[in-house]
Amino acid sequence: MKTKGRIINILIVLSLVVAMLPTPAQEAFAQDDDGQSAWGEFLNPDGSINWNNLTYLGEVSEPVDWMNIDIPGGIQIPLGKARYNRYITPSGNVLVLPSPATMFMSFLKPGESGLEANPPHMLSNGHSILSMLATDYIDFDQLQELGYVSPAEFFQAVIDGQVNIWSVVSPNFLFEILQMTLDAGYLVTTLWLYLHGEECATIPGGCPPGIDDPENPQIPPPPTACPQPSLTSDPVHASGEKVAPLNPIVIGQDPERRGVDLNIQVSIPPVIFTWHETITTYTCRYEAGGEGEGCPGPGYRYQQVIGEDGSPTTWDSSMEDNGNWQVITNVDCIRHVEVFTDYLAYAYLRVNLSPESRQWILTHLAKAYPGARLKRPDWQFTFQGPGSLDGGGAVSWSQLIPRIQFSDPGQYTMRLVGLTTGTTVSTPRSFDLPLNPFSVDMLRVTLVEAP
Repeated sequence: MKTKGRIINILIVLSLVVAMLPTPAQEAFAQDDDGQSAWGEFLNPDGSINWNNLTYLGEVSEPVDWMNIDIPGGIQIPLGKARYNRYITPSGNVLVLPSPATMFMSFLKPGESGLEANPPHMLSNGHSILSMLATDYIDFDQLQELGYVSPAEFFQAVIDGQVNIWSVVSPNFLFEILQMTLDAGYLVTTLWLYLHGEECATIPGGCPPGIDDPENPQIPPPPTACPQPSLTSDPVHASGEKVAPLNPIVIGQDPERRGVDLNIQVSIPPVIFTWHETITTYTCRYEAGGEGEGCPGPGYRYQQVIGEDGSPTTWDSSMEDNGNWQVITNVDCIRHVEVFTDYLAYAYLRVNLSPESRQWILTHLAKAYPGARLKRPDWQFTFQGPGSLDGGGAVSWSQLIPRIQFSDPGQYTMRLVGLTTGTTVSTPRSFDLPLNPFSVDMLRVTLVEAP
């Protein structure tokens, strides 16, 4: 998919770090002061998500009538159920990650989706998120003809119901959203935060397990939970050595001024993100003996309703608070492993004459050759990434540094210092690695007194 990587980076780096300042008409879709400190529970300073500080509550899906859209040509596309992944923070706040399609339609239809009546706390405005997502699909000439000076202004008008989104945005954008939803996994498009103490009715999917809401009875939480997400990666590896000539000598004694060729290589293993998808299914089953606890509505939450004779039937309100019915909960954990490529941001090579060689030049060599001194014992070379993609998501990078003009004889050490770009689920990795040492010689002349 053409823009997926760009979309993720924009939203992680910008939407989660930069809080947009809302106008009065946008207050329902922007961060407010009450929720400001709550983000620090799970957001790292660089804007990435600290998944270890979040407890996964599973995914909920709801059949709703606002998840469909009409595009030019009389084509209606149903987008399926509204889907949300939900988490709880250490202080009891609830974080909701809508699927890309759910996010898109919620912003597009804020009234019907409930987002307008019960706005979550956000770090960016809905119009800003939509404008970033749709950058590659906007007809800017048409945008200006309609009198809008920026995509954000246009998308605010879309949210306010003043203009049709497809008057400026190509319908291909919808298919991008659909593809993002199919590929979503942990693709983060926006974060919705609901603070502890707010009514459960404001949370998409209803009140999560473990949060009481007497007016909205919930199915008891599943007895088991899936493992927390985890990040693993092998260390960055680097190698480097002198490749030519076989026996280099200092430039002052080399009439060809050949110099020394150094070659360095970096291998960056990918970041492995392992997460478990919680698939929770509910069955409303007839309970002989009247010792059940009933099957609270709505009925669409049940994948099966099993009647007294063991055959499927349909749910009705008489099954609520009815001891002849019981909710049976089944939880499956589906393991997902995603590979994220981490490229090289920059690296610099330090080449230094060893302390022993420095001391030798300033003492022993200076005695034999008065005036001997250090000329240029320290070198540094700076490089930019990103490197090349290898198999399995690893990145390789190499650099040949030809004809370095060393003037000081002795043993040289090398260290390669650098930083990776990081991924959408991990921060950049720094490295400081020693490489192979090498020697640069000098021709020593011994003067013999003639008899």
